[in-house]
Amino acid sequence: MRLFILLLALINLAAPVWPCDVNLFAIISGTSRHDAFGEAVIKLVQKDQNLGSNYLDEVKSPQLLADLMRQWVEFSTAFAVFPPEWARNDKNWLAKFNDLGAIIGRIRSLLPSDPERAHDEMLKFSRRLSLLYELMPMSERSRLLLSFTACFDALWTAFFAQNHADLRHHCDDLLQKCARLAEMVDEETAAAVRVMTDRAVQLRVAARQINAFKTMTLRLNLAGTEGEFIRINEKLSAEIAQTQVENENTAAH
Repeated sequence: MRLFILLLALINLAAPVWPCDVNLFAIISGTSRHDAFGEAVIKLVQKDQNLGSNYLDEVKSPQLLADLMRQWVEFSTAFAVFPPEWARNDKNWLAKFNDLGAIIGRIRSLLPSDPERAHDEMLKFSRRLSLLYELMPMSERSRLLLSFTACFDALWTAFFAQNHADLRHHCDDLLQKCARLAEMVDEETAAAVRVMTDRAVQLRVAARQINAFKTMTLRLNLAGTEGEFIRINEKLSAEIAQTQVENENTAAH
């Protein structure tokens, strides 16, 4: 568990909120602190974050992109064909790696000419990296939290494709997930879920506007709602870390 808690310190971008849900990894993980896959994910996340933090720096970004690409090659070579035991029945495992590799390719091609669009791809990469954990054994609540990541990925995909139907569908799905999550957490966390729900309602209203894709309102609402979700993960992950420390202290005595 400590391995994934270490991921908490890796992501700290000013804006937008970085969605590589390291806190979610901490919440869902039951693996050893010496887990090779988890350690490799840490390195890959860090390279993605470093590039995302400096993508507008014309001096630093080429080297950071090269670092990310090298780390991706190392990661995919190690795990695309030889997944963790819990992922061996994931029929989409190779497809996920192919998708992640394609995103890396788009980042590389877009960064020199369209850094903002390249940054969107960096964010997409981090969301979809989380989806490698879909078959990891986890609790019902952890499974729900992971499904939020897929939902936000679908929402951003619909946003960039300007697909009204998909956008509205996934807005409704997001609100259903919010309602389920509120039933699974304590009152303090439920209050945070209500804040996220309010943002999700605003997002749905914006998504239903005829000119939804012609203003910044939709994008700001989507980013804001995702930010609230990540803050919830931060809170839940901090609770897990504290519980682990208490358990270890108890075991030591």
